[in-house]
Amino acid sequence: MKIKTLRIDGFRCLQGLEISFEDDITIIVGENDSGKSSLVDCLKVITQNKSVELDDFHYDTDTIRLSIEIE
Repeated sequence: MKIKTLRIDGFRCLQGLEISFEDDITIIVGENDSGKSSLVDCLKVITQNKSVELDDFHYDTDTIRLSIEIE
């Protein structure tokens, strides 16, 4: 499975995020507390059936929207 595009809305601090993964490698970088670990945990929800917990919802919503395009 190869992930082409990932869209996340309402998962922790990730609001309206869309990532297009490159063919060779995609590197995620950012400052502390910018959502890198949240992104990894979101991928675990999608790929490893990790349970979504109450703390995973963004503070002002009760819905998490995830969309993934795979090749």
